[in-house]
Amino acid sequence: MSAAHVELLNRLLGESLEFREFTAMLSCERVLTYQLSDGPGGETVYWTVRTGPQGTRFSLRPPDRTPDVIMRARWPGMIRAARASRLGERYEVAIEVQGDGSVLACIERVLEAARKVATVDCEFPELNEESEHAC
Repeated sequence: MSAAHVELLNRLLGESLEFREFTAMLSCERVLTYQLSDGPGGETVYWTVRTGPQGTRFSLRPPDRTPDVIMRARWPGMIRAARASRLGERYEVAIEVQGDGSVLACIERVLEAARKVATVDCEFPELNEESEHAC
């Protein structure tokens, strides 16, 4: 995900009346953060989703409050899983989940609805030989 990709996703979600009506039914704001180790340059990469009655926004920054759910995994594995998903395939990733399962289930329903409105083509980063074998 790039900043331009995230900006486009957020714009598409904001423009969809059907999606905004869906999130307006949520009782409160929830935050999910993917904390991905071993990203480019060895850095930690964050994918944060904030959703609630005011809408849904994606970010590539660490959350500004304690997330309701944190999902920790390795960045190369998540890239492989995203590629596979686009091809209608499945790639298993070891993910450590911290947080309330019922909150995660709620956020997953929002993400499923968001995919219908804001799935756009993107190029996935190339993984180097080392990251290919490290997972």
